[in-house]
Amino acid sequence: MLLFFILAALCAGIALSGRGARAETDGRPYDPCLSLVYSRLTGPSRELCDRLYGALRRGEGGVDVPGGLKREEAEWALDFAWNEAPELCAFERWKSSVGALPDGSLRLNLVYRFPIAEQERFIKEVTHFAAGFSGRGDAEGVRAIHDCVARRLRFGRVPGDNEFDAYTALKNNVTVCNGYAQTMAMLCHFAGYACSYVAGYAKNSSGVYDIWHAWNIACLDGRFVWIDATWDSCEASSHWFGRERAQVADVYRPNAEYLPIARMDSVLPEGLTFTMHLDVNDENRGFVRGVASGNSANVRRDGLKQGEYYSPALVLWNNGRVEASTAGIQYRLDGGERMCFQTGAAIAPGSNAAYRLYGSFADSLKGAQGAHEIIWYRDGFRLGSFAWSLT
Repeated sequence: MLLFFILAALCAGIALSGRGARAETDGRPYDPCLSLVYSRLTGPSRELCDRLYGALRRGEGGVDVPGGLKREEAEWALDFAWNEAPELCAFERWKSSVGALPDGSLRLNLVYRFPIAEQERFIKEVTHFAAGFSGRGDAEGVRAIHDCVARRLRFGRVPGDNEFDAYTALKNNVTVCNGYAQTMAMLCHFAGYACSYVAGYAKNSSGVYDIWHAWNIACLDGRFVWIDATWDSCEASSHWFGRERAQVADVYRPNAEYLPIARMDSVLPEGLTFTMHLDVNDENRGFVRGVASGNSANVRRDGLKQGEYYSPALVLWNNGRVEASTAGIQYRLDGGERMCFQTGAAIAPGSNAAYRLYGSFADSLKGAQGAHEIIWYRDGFRLGSFAWSLT
């Protein structure tokens, strides 16, 4: 229980309330697509990372590399596990390696720095602690994690300790940029927010990119933003939270493997915007009126009338000059599984497309009292949420 008390002391005052972390699936205690890097992997690379995650949870000695992957891709999978899934804290990255088998295939040889039982205790404690940040809007939840990490961790090195990972950072409350970035990514994943570790170089005072650095990119309500908890910790500020890519393009230079996410600005294609609606119908499900979201990505409406039927809808608007794809729209209703709208239609410039609930999902809301929430996604990334209550 030592690390739990360290975690509790790290961010005293954060209530452990709200929705908990996602249920564990295949050894992973959160949705793997909360990692922006994972969501952009090729099929074989994703398969290898899945195999590696399970093996590191079980303390296995090796993992076979899927055919077709090169040695450098296998090496990168080891980096991915170390930086993007730092809850696998028993893993010894720098003693693990990629080896060739007699038939020419590749295998990851895994080494551990302490028993798996300690890692499992750490995962359990992080799961419990991160639940205190869950159940909020993306911006609010990730901001709370950033403030916690930036306020409580101190930049520096512990004499004799050369490990700069999330586990060691939380043990000592002292770390360098790598520990800050790992801790941010880990807590966001466990709390249910899309975020990733990013490494590269920062510009020095002479304008040269020669400072090795690590930071984070997160998806907040459909926008990809850059977060540097290290610099905010050192400066006692929040200046480096939620920066748009254009604002920091001349400050950071990500390594090549992180460019696919570093170049993203929005979940939606250029020119597309969205609004969320709660269509109000009479008892015969005929449309009466609508409640729109305006420009907010997180909307709440309380005290709605009994005897009416409420149906949530997402409307995509094409304000651009070319057709825009509507593929990849999903939703989660009242905490259930995500459902994908199978449509290949495109939205013409100046037009819009609406997504509404039909069938059993719609029927389940007819006259349903209590609190409800729908969260809309595109390609697994959150766009916004609409919560309402009928008393």
